[in-house]
Amino acid sequence: MAESGHGHAPAARTVVRLMTLERNNLTKAQTMTVAAIEERLPDLVEARDFVETFHDMLRRKSSGDLEA
Repeated sequence: MAESGHGHAPAARTVVRLMTLERNNLTKAQTMTVAAIEERLPDLVEARDFVETFHDMLRRKSSGDLEA
């Protein structure tokens, strides 16, 4: 599942970077890699969404979105 679509899986750091920091600026190959990761690892997508929500809360300085 390398960025070319063949070969070994990308490094964990690369996956994190592609799925979080650079999601809006991906090449076609990177977009395909992220799509493959998201398809095979739905729990990782859910974790990413939680991180994004938490990050938004920190930026807004809002604790109202926290669930008990």
